[in-house]
Amino acid sequence: MMYDNWTPPLPGRTVLNSVLRVGGDEIGDDLNLTNYQDGVLDSMGWTLVNTSSNDDIVSYGFRIRFTDSNTGEVFVDRTYPATPLPTPIPPGARLRSSFPFGSQLSFQIPVRPRMYFTIQYFDVVGASVDDIGLLYGGPTTVGSSSRFIRNFTTGQDIDLGGSNQNLGFYIRVRPIPTPGAVSFALLSLGLATRRRRSK
Repeated sequence: MMYDNWTPPLPGRTVLNSVLRVGGDEIGDDLNLTNYQDGVLDSMGWTLVNTSSNDDIVSYGFRIRFTDSNTGEVFVDRTYPATPLPTPIPPGARLRSSFPFGSQLSFQIPVRPRMYFTIQYFDVVGASVDDIGLLYGGPTTVGSSSRFIRNFTTGQDIDLGGSNQNLGFYIRVRPIPTPGAVSFALLSLGLATRRRRSK
């Protein structure tokens, strides 16, 4: 885990007890990944809140983008089309959503040490897209982030009211061994094999 403001207490420490109503806007948080190594996405987590008073959400689509915080380059842009949910999301429901660990490895999605993770919901059926919200809170369990999030649709920075208040996201990464590390591992394996044969 290189960034985690998603895992609830035991074993995490993050409490996501606040709701930001975002509608169909693209909203992102600036993540500083801890113990960063070059790698690819293993899994990620995000949140969804149905702020409607009366309507169930029966399906929705979403788009996730990764943007380099230093350069502004969008280096990942993935869209997940709306599909019917096995169980509708009732009014007021607060969800922590994620992909299973290891499920994203085959896509070879890169990460960077300082990046915006953004999410945007669309094609909401049942309730209105205007009823979509995100959870936020803290403190962050792994990694760090500033007190500001960004609405990429309007270009506005939003102060969530303190350094311990951030959007509910996590990023889990599978590091890619460097050529030097691979060579060292192979050398170590060769030495171990030779030692066993010499006995």
